[in-house]
Amino acid sequence: MKKFILLDHEPWTIRRKQLFYDLFEKAKIKLYVWDLSQWLNPGLSNPDELKNIEYLTRVLTENQFVSLLENEDSKNVIFVEEVFRSWDNRRVFRHISDLGFDTIKIELYGNSVLKQRFMHRVKFLNINNLPKTICGKLAGIKIRAYNKIRGIKGPIRIFSSNGWLYRTDAINHPDYENYKFNSHENIIGGDYIVFCDIFFPFHSDLKHFYKIKRLPDGKKYQETMRRYFDYLEEKYGMPVVIAAHPKSDYSGGEFGNRSIIKYKTDDLVFNARMVTLHVCNSISYALLSNKPIAFVATEDYIKLGHVKKTLDLLAHETLGLSYYILGKVDLNEVEFKKVNEDLRIKYINNYLTSTESSGIQNYKILRKELMELSNEA
Repeated sequence: MKKFILLDHEPWTIRRKQLFYDLFEKAKIKLYVWDLSQWLNPGLSNPDELKNIEYLTRVLTENQFVSLLENEDSKNVIFVEEVFRSWDNRRVFRHISDLGFDTIKIELYGNSVLKQRFMHRVKFLNINNLPKTICGKLAGIKIRAYNKIRGIKGPIRIFSSNGWLYRTDAINHPDYENYKFNSHENIIGGDYIVFCDIFFPFHSDLKHFYKIKRLPDGKKYQETMRRYFDYLEEKYGMPVVIAAHPKSDYSGGEFGNRSIIKYKTDDLVFNARMVTLHVCNSISYALLSNKPIAFVATEDYIKLGHVKKTLDLLAHETLGLSYYILGKVDLNEVEFKKVNEDLRIKYINNYLTSTESSGIQNYKILRKELMELSNEA
């Protein structure tokens, strides 16, 4: 059996372990983890980090990375990519390629990239974001040229739940797996509305991956959301419960006197009467459970460069729903609606599962394919 090493650009946390290590463990395949976060993104930290784990190596410098590579046998090691193939990270893949290692990619969150029509792209082109758009295109050309000149090859296998993008192997989104194959505990009891939190504006990705230098006022955002939740509770006569983001670190009271529950989003959505959220990967649970949905944003949130385009693509273009900007609309206009059944099934089949994988758990797919990969000459 070949040795599999995950290259992670984030600190190793409880959630990262759940997504990757536990999956490999269930497949009865040993996984080692190299945490490159402090080399690639110095200062990046997240709550619930795991340290001093026997399978975990923290890589702090490029020299340390190269030294570790040189101590591994390229014929017997396959790296699992969880590092972006960007210009900033180009030296990671250069060293891997120069030393003859193969990589695979396990894209668990395939619904992060949605298909969009040409007219949707045109709709959000304007003079203000044109320089950023051009820079993004040039960056893509630059890294592709670099990879070609250096002879850096891509992953030999790509596992993904996204049916629109190139993949070699179809797998299920982890939310689909939780929904289909696990039981769902009723934590709250009684009727409630769930808010799928994104830890805005404190989410570490905003600073380290989206490179946003001036983050909005967090207290202002929470005040806006509290007013919205107050309105919902008065109108519908049921509490709002916060499904906290895995990277959140709430002390309590941020959203008023409301329950904030972490690592239980699947259970909370499955048993809720209605779901409200921003741009959030947890939309998968709402669609799988066929819940009435209300997309909302705050004025500060919608001003972030990528948000309005992404929210419009997800809510309006993909799911046929409206979205409401709190502070600009009368709260009476906010309406919870179920997604049209054809659109709901289309989303599930295109982004969360497939004909090939829908009845098979990911660990079984992974074990079969990686065992075959290990046996290849």
